[in-house]
Formats: sequence, C-alpha cells, structure tokens
Amino acid sequence: MTERLLIGWRELVRLPALDATFRAKIDTGAQTSALHAHGLRVEDGTAVFRLSDRKDEPEHRFPVLATRTVRSSNGKAEDRPVIRLDLVLGPLGWPAEVTLTDRTRMKYGMLVGRAALSGRVLIDPSRSWMLGRKIKR
Repeated sequence: MTERLLIGWRELVRLPALDATFRAKIDTGAQTSALHAHGLRVEDGTAVFRLSDRKDEPEHRFPVLATRTVRSSNGKAEDRPVIRLDLVLGPLGWPAEVTLTDRTRMKYGMLVGRAALSGRVLIDPSRSWMLGRKIKR
C-alpha cells in the first residue's frame, strides 16, 4: 500500500497558480472540488474570475475543460465551468479538476471533493488543521 497523507475534515490548501491558500472543507460526500469565483464569466472558452470582490485584485484566467452539472447539498443543480489547478496539501501536490462557483454564503472558500483526494490521503473526521492552520502571506 502506498503511504498516504493523514488529514482532517478541514485543512489549508495551497493553489500555486492563484498564489493563494484557502481554508478548505474536505468533503468525501462531494465528487468534485469547488472554488469560490467572484464575478465569474466565461469568455471564448476561458474562465475569468477574482477570488474576492476587491477591485484591486487581479483577474484570473484559465481554460475551461468542461461544464459540469453539480447538485448542491440543498438539491439545487448548477452548471459550472471546470478548470485544472494544482492542489497542495502539506508536502503533497497534484493536479485536480475544480469547478468554479459563488461560495460567498459558504463558510469555506474551497471544498475538496473525493475525486481529488482518492488514493492520496486518509481522512480523520475527528480532526482539523492537521497540516497547520495559519495562512502564510
């Protein structure tokens, strides 16, 4: 068996391509990972968004790999653009598909789903912040 990283139900996830770190919910009930995208729009196959509503924040642009219909925990279906980002948890990093959506009302700006976690981590649902809690700026 390959050695797997032990993580809790919420962890810091670094996204190098966005130069950002998020407090993320680790959610094995969700197939797909999701990232908050403020002002999201798709232009000529490119997702354009900011990570916050601050006007001085740069826009990020990524090719849209697909559009996926995602059903939220409240049962509502939403079509979301899918992009590929490298996720870094502790010492491990790997590419993952991430859907973009408005998570303003959610406690965590990112949700990491089971497709991105499979074969890489073991989750202790009784623990949090096993890889650290402080976001380094």
